[in-house]
Amino acid sequence: MDIIITCKDRLLHLKKCIATIKDKSKIFVVCYGDEMAFRYCRENKIRSCLTAAKDFHLSKARNLGVAETNEEWIFFCDADTLLDPTFFSNLDLKDGNYYTGEPDCSGNCIVKRSDFMGYDENIKGYGGEDVDLYISLTRKGIQKNFIKLMRYIPHSDFDRTKNYGNNKKWEQQRKNIIYLMSKHPHEFIFPQYVPNEMKLLFV
Repeated sequence: MDIIITCKDRLLHLKKCIATIKDKSKIFVVCYGDEMAFRYCRENKIRSCLTAAKDFHLSKARNLGVAETNEEWIFFCDADTLLDPTFFSNLDLKDGNYYTGEPDCSGNCIVKRSDFMGYDENIKGYGGEDVDLYISLTRKGIQKNFIKLMRYIPHSDFDRTKNYGNNKKWEQQRKNIIYLMSKHPHEFIFPQYVPNEMKLLFV
């Protein structure tokens, strides 16, 4: 299994995340315009690549990670995720299934490479790329499952949005939700972390 982690100015989080993964040979880090993270990976013999892009684009970064790896199963792991010591020993991956860390670690996903159709690169800024992928996988007949034994490192909304052109979290989220509503008109597309008062803005 390839573990794809993306990093943009999150080196402290990245180090903590990697420390919870025993087999470092499974890791591939997409350092999105992040030379410090790339240097850290090189010094610690962790597979990685460095992009020249400035504004972070998660969908593009994850697709790049897929193109640079080749294992049968792909684990998209956020840099702010800590895995339990028993995480990998408790995995029971089966064909016809994909696995998400929802609701607490919603962006984390394990999917078979042959089922993966790519993250939609029209989705930019914070949130929505995971919702789109899960809808697309489910439509394809792949069964969603929930994996536990992981937790995220608490941090501010500023950390979530500082590397995008617009650092207003819910403005980014609203734009992406409107796009998803158009793309998936018959689906309930609101991520579980969108507060109810924000959902009223779309009615």
